[in-house]
Amino acid sequence: MTPRTSTSKNWTSLPKEFAEKAALVFIQNFKAESAVGEFFVEGRIYPTEIVMRAGYIEEGRLKQTNFEVSLEHSPGESAMEKLFTGIDVLGSVFETHFEHLREEEIDDVEYPLSWEEFDFDDSKVHLRFSTANTRLESEANRLLGVDEGTESLFVEEEASEPTDALELALIDTELAEKVSQSIRDGSYTPNLNEAQRDAIEKSQDDLH
Repeated sequence: MTPRTSTSKNWTSLPKEFAEKAALVFIQNFKAESAVGEFFVEGRIYPTEIVMRAGYIEEGRLKQTNFEVSLEHSPGESAMEKLFTGIDVLGSVFETHFEHLREEEIDDVEYPLSWEEFDFDDSKVHLRFSTANTRLESEANRLLGVDEGTESLFVEEEASEPTDALELALIDTELAEKVSQSIRDGSYTPNLNEAQRDAIEKSQDDLH
């Protein structure tokens, strides 16, 4: 996973507890897909950017479907609020993706492979699509002696923690329920104009 901005170097991993509860949100909201596959949530918190990836892989497949979101972040802002926004955005995109699959429209859909800006509620977010396999990446890091919790192949300097990293590590068990509710009640729906919807809904070859 790489950041959108070239100046983003130091980072800390998304707290494990948050990632697990965020994945639970997707399991709860996409039960049919969860029955035949698995969801992953990963992320990195940089001093001025938060990058999150939600991935889904069907049983027996190697290619993983990932949507990544990049949100601008300032040291004085609450990273928690940005993380909730990130989950809302990723939930919305996966909702659209699965709808295309159910309607057999996936051949007419193309997702951005490089970062593209979209409006989401009152915020600007950047999205992109990838097919990186979470388990294969983790195994490669393990074989190379890389501990994803502290270092990465892409980190150029020693990781630094954001001001509220400890707060994030202590997220309570109500997280999944709260974010899941925001997806169910429709508050996750992005305010995309027609041109932006067309940009995210063009065809992507060999998506499966």
